[in-house]
Amino acid sequence: MIVSFSPAVSQKKLTLMRRTIKEHPVISRCYSNSIEECARDINPIIQGWINYYGRFEKSSLI
Repeated sequence: MIVSFSPAVSQKKLTLMRRTIKEHPVISRCYSNSIEECARDINPIIQGWINYYGRFEKSSLI
């Protein structure tokens, strides 16, 4: 008998991540700021998710 466990991001969490980015105040300011400024503000959030959820299966974050 083979038992496998593949920890990955649930669909519910992926939906929450997308909503978090869409509703983030930085996104609304991106129309007046450069893309570099927006990326600098959003990258720590995304990097945190990658570090937390991507420890075992980064491909699930796509």
